[in-house]
Formats: sequence, C-alpha cells, structure tokens
Amino acid sequence: MEKKKFVAENLANEFPQKIRYFENAANLNAVISGKENEISFEFRKIPNDQK
Repeated sequence: MEKKKFVAENLANEFPQKIRYFENAANLNAVISGKENEISFEFRKIPNDQK
C-alpha cells in the first residue's frame, strides 16, 4: 500500500491472484491478473449534476 496505489494478492486463487488499484490523473485504474490473464479497468468520476 502506497499513497496512490494498493495491491491485494492471494496466490492460492486461480483467478484473480492479484488486484492492483492506482490513481491515474483524476481516474482510478484497476488491473486484475492471474497466471496468464490480465484485465484492466478505468473508473471515472461522475459529476454531481449527472448522478
């Protein structure tokens, strides 16, 4: 765990084994991965007037 990123890991799982969250400018990114697969996500803030 660092100021702008967090990693959770459990190698006993088949998938996901690792989940990484990190801040990228104003967005939050996540990458879930296993032995051979990796999936990336990008989350953007919704302005209050659009909620």
